Amino acid sequence: MNALEPGPGSTAAIRRLQAAETGSQHADERAEVGRAEPVEILGPGLRLAGTLSVGGFNRLSDFVNLSEGLVGLRDGRLLGWHGEDPVGVAPELWLTRRAITMIAQREPQPIQDREGFRVTRQTQRLSIVSHDLLITGNVHLPEGGSMTMYMGASDILFVPMTDVEVQAAGDPQPESVRYAFALVNRGRIDAIATATPHVVAVPVSARPVNVEVAPAGR
Repeated sequence: MNALEPGPGSTAAIRRLQAAETGSQHADERAEVGRAEPVEILGPGLRLAGTLSVGGFNRLSDFVNLSEGLVGLRDGRLLGWHGEDPVGVAPELWLTRRAITMIAQREPQPIQDREGFRVTRQTQRLSIVSHDLLITGNVHLPEGGSMTMYMGASDILFVPMTDVEVQAAGDPQPESVRYAFALVNRGRIDAIATATPHVVAVPVSARPVNVEVAPAGR
């Protein structure tokens, strides 16, 4: 059985989380209201689908990186890795950030952009190895920025990525799942490999999709 397939161990882990995280009132109160976004949350032995309220934040990445406390997933379902039917989990499930490897979206939700504010960014394709996942996707650096400094920085915990492909590490029958957008926990990254970058111009406040391609800087 793959580590991300629902099974007795995963279900038991969910139940332990439900029992242990009864202090959900300590989560940031801003998450109690506002827009709810469909997400999948991946971590050791877990692949969950549900909705996450971003409260008063404009972007999912801002909510995840700037709020504090537990992350609350509503209408949570335990997913398998090979097309199994979802398993009902709980109307409300709370997770600590350290238990999360990645928060992902199949299709990014519309957000309000800062009108007229754009910045040139360099897109770098990365392959990331964590204990439980193999992740390939794009990070978007300020033009001329250092990938190692960006990925090694400590100011934000979850790194935004686009055009993401994910496999379960150690899966004897590997199958990939694709996401349009993902936030990857820096603290769970073990190794990084790079590919050839190119330069794009994207709104600084938006997820880097539907971007304008600019001439290569290097």
